[in-house]
Amino acid sequence: MSSLYRATFPTVQYQSDKAVRKLMQLPVAIFKLELSGPGSQRLYVSEVRTMVDYDTFSQVCQMVFSSETMKRK
Repeated sequence: MSSLYRATFPTVQYQSDKAVRKLMQLPVAIFKLELSGPGSQRLYVSEVRTMVDYDTFSQVCQMVFSSETMKRK
């Protein structure tokens, strides 16, 4: 998120607690995925598309990441 924040607001100092508030003012969807088990959560940012159900999208992404993690083991 910090790279998106710095690209969008280059003159404002990045602070993680304030970044979410500022980014939520943009037309973006922010969702959390667990990459390889508990403690591996990451926030992902996507441009909002009206035809996308982001709950379903994040579930599909979670399944893809989970299956990729299982393949590596």
